[in-house]
Amino acid sequence: MDGTRCGPPPPPSPSYATVCMCVCTYTATRAESVPGPDEICNVIKDVVELGRQINLEVDSDDVQELLDSHNEELTIDELITMREQEEEIDNHDSLDPVQLEDQMTLGNLTEALSSIEKGLTILESIDSNEERIFVTKYGIKKLLGCYEEILREKKKSLTRQTTFLQFMKPSTSK
Repeated sequence: MDGTRCGPPPPPSPSYATVCMCVCTYTATRAESVPGPDEICNVIKDVVELGRQINLEVDSDDVQELLDSHNEELTIDELITMREQEEEIDNHDSLDPVQLEDQMTLGNLTEALSSIEKGLTILESIDSNEERIFVTKYGIKKLLGCYEEILREKKKSLTRQTTFLQFMKPSTSK
């Protein structure tokens, strides 16, 4: 491209990360088609439009700057950082969900949820703003709902096992 801009510049530009997110969204949805040199302007317009659809303040200069940055050579530090991020992603993807679930024991979950409840009680005792406390407690309880459900299921399972074991007592008659 010759440095000409596609369209008029809109309001203040977003952060680099915001533009990256917009470009990633675009490329993920159109991965099968790589634009040629003649299509770059249309691609930039599409990315800007996608950004605006998700309420980002992005303009064609931001997208062009991002595209241009990919033509620059990376420093050793940037390459090392990229490699570390790739390894972190690979490690996260390789975590076995079943193994992680096994670490959530009845005791661990009970202790964690109890500690959070104690923390909320402390906040309630030191904060005089009742509305803030209510909103905070409600929000945290809502976020912890999935863990509360796991805890209920584990307790229910334990109760079923205990009940079943009572029926399995050895017979005392001969």
